[in-house]
Amino acid sequence: MTDNGGEYMEATIYLTSQGIRHIRTPPYSHQLNGVAERYNCTMQTMVRSMLIDLNPTDNRLWAEACTAAVYLRNRLPHSQLKQRQPEQGKTPFEMLYNNSP
Repeated sequence: MTDNGGEYMEATIYLTSQGIRHIRTPPYSHQLNGVAERYNCTMQTMVRSMLIDLNPTDNRLWAEACTAAVYLRNRLPHSQLKQRQPEQGKTPFEMLYNNSP
């Protein structure tokens, strides 16, 4: 799900060829893109938590903390995956690559 801002328009052809449905919302209306906004909020919360635990005044490791947060998020079980698959407790990584991380 993306806004209709134009930066993802070329990706639409690739996503369609891979069987992925690309949903576009009106440009500059982030409030309509709730799923992505919630994901971004969750990632920012995870990053802030890591940085606060490390050193509350040092933001030099923001990129590394963000990479670690996304890495962890992709390897945790997700409630939506349980509804779609008969196998319980699969992670997003397992669903994408068909093997456990």
